[in-house]
Amino acid sequence: MPVSPGAVVPSPRLTLWRGWIGASLVLFAFSERLFWAFFRPGDQPAELGLTLLAYALIAAWALAAMRLFRAYGPERVFLIGAMVGWLAEGVVVNTAYGAADNPFPLSVSFTGLSWHALFSILVGWRIFPRLLATGSRAQCARWFGGFGALWGLWATYYPYEELELATGLGAMAAHSLFIISLLMAGFGLMQGTWRTESRADRAVFGTLSLIAFAVYALVWLPAMPIPAAILGLIFGGVLLAVIRSRDSAPSPDLWPAFGWARLGYLAGAGGVATAVFGLVTAVTRGLPTNIALYLITMPLGVLYLGRALYRLRRSEVRPAVAL
Repeated sequence: MPVSPGAVVPSPRLTLWRGWIGASLVLFAFSERLFWAFFRPGDQPAELGLTLLAYALIAAWALAAMRLFRAYGPERVFLIGAMVGWLAEGVVVNTAYGAADNPFPLSVSFTGLSWHALFSILVGWRIFPRLLATGSRAQCARWFGGFGALWGLWATYYPYEELELATGLGAMAAHSLFIISLLMAGFGLMQGTWRTESRADRAVFGTLSLIAFAVYALVWLPAMPIPAAILGLIFGGVLLAVIRSRDSAPSPDLWPAFGWARLGYLAGAGGVATAVFGLVTAVTRGLPTNIALYLITMPLGVLYLGRALYRLRRSEVRPAVAL
């Protein structure tokens, strides 16, 4: 497309950085802040900054992998999300190896598959950016309204469990504003940056893979040899499946540009979440939505993983699928 005289053409490097920062903010908002739903006592600026940095490194790895291995369709994006979840839960922390309330091997799915892959990456990185750009008003209202309603219902688990958190309506509204600010900034930065490819992708992917493997091999594998070895084999198998099934079609524009006014749908989602939370907690102390989420999404993550691997196995070269 010809460029009009006097037009300012953004630097490819600047565009790449903008996309990475935006994707990191969205990943942090979905994977961390939406899960907790409220500010915790330890949520000081320094700790939040370190957590954001960890997600930014994972985001850099995932974006490099998506471009290197041409992972554009929903199955491939989900598999990238699965590995994002296992990096977060099995390298940064050790929750992927099981706990009393989430034993291994169920912990492989919850939360690596059931939250990070399904919500953070498939919804946050693939569905929502394209919806903001191409969805009709009715579609956006349904999707973001539904997102806000589910978010508000999920948050009612915290007062139900009577955890040591400030879980009143004001606390919900304040944290919702924080999440919406992250998402608006993230999606705003991400838009129009997907087509930019980086020559550094191979170096970024290789370097961060080595760092992650070193932490895994030196820290978690000796401490929990059986679950860590099993998760390592699963991770390697999924990565191999992604590498072998590169898309042959040209890269679709996963993060197209959109009008800035469309970010208002995100603000609406935050309002819906706060309203639903307020309505539920006005008549009851809360709901055990943590149990419902676990029972639904834990097996769903496993099923979607199997479906994605099966479909890639059926055809190693598969065109990108539209939303």
